[in-house]
Amino acid sequence: MKKFIALSIAAACSSTAAVAQTPETGFGGEIGLGMSYFSNDGNFNTANENNLTSTQETLGAEAEINPELLGELNYTFGEEANHQVFVGTNNEEVIQGDIALEFGYRTQFADESSLSVSYLTSMINEETWKDPYLVNSKREITEISESGFAVEYANIAGSAFTVDTLYYTSDVEDEQSGQGQVPGDINTLKRSGSGFDLGLAYEVALTTDSVLIPRLTYGSYSADGDAFSNTSIGGELTYMKMVDNHAFGLQAYYNSVSFDGANVAFDDVTRSDGEYGVAALYEYEGFMGWEDVKFIGLAGYDAVTSNINFYEETEYQIGAALSYSF
Repeated sequence: MKKFIALSIAAACSSTAAVAQTPETGFGGEIGLGMSYFSNDGNFNTANENNLTSTQETLGAEAEINPELLGELNYTFGEEANHQVFVGTNNEEVIQGDIALEFGYRTQFADESSLSVSYLTSMINEETWKDPYLVNSKREITEISESGFAVEYANIAGSAFTVDTLYYTSDVEDEQSGQGQVPGDINTLKRSGSGFDLGLAYEVALTTDSVLIPRLTYGSYSADGDAFSNTSIGGELTYMKMVDNHAFGLQAYYNSVSFDGANVAFDDVTRSDGEYGVAALYEYEGFMGWEDVKFIGLAGYDAVTSNINFYEETEYQIGAALSYSF
């Protein structure tokens, strides 16, 4: 499921605000700390330790409160201060992980386009079940480790188009899917694999202080098991408005996900999912009169619908953070 979509608006708002700033060489960055509240009712939520009595049921919602670490350290160089190397956390969850670390390089060209290349890796891995389909027994937890390479070319040749791509690998460390009770070839249920995502966005200036950004997405994932290999097609729509030192953002998305192989855990049905979500964000630069301090508030809702009820889930997120720029 796609999480933290509100934080992707935050990143876009910050990028928009940064355009107006005069670039300087040397070290800079941002550090922040926040708290977020999650409520998730999916069968893959390891916070819910209740035993499944049937693969036809969905366990009830379980909530958790987590700290959120935001930060980046960068070094800007070049005669026109248009080159930058950076390291920081990535909170948009382009790869799975409770905390993802990103190392990269950015440069801006004379036509106002910019290129960013980075490597991402999960520092604190996300949890999942070793065998999600085990019923009437306690399920055991394992971890998913992911890493990937991302490239973004923004304002292509001075235009309003932006293209971004990500190649990543995903490894379920102790995969036991179906070993408990599923008949048939359980190798088709293996979740580890590799994939890529591609996005194309266009920024529409509505007024001098507001923009609308539609974005088309395509993804392909090749899993070790055919039942989890898939392709996805979707779209996002983001609205941002700046009012003095305040920023407001709204975002909605939808993805259609088609899986390749029959699922032996559910009578050889081939899975088909729909993913959608909405989010809202508020940013306040100069919070409490502190020039370099920013307040971020966000709320989001995400859901997965599926022709196999076992994979359906909903999630609510509310969060707030303070960050300091230097």
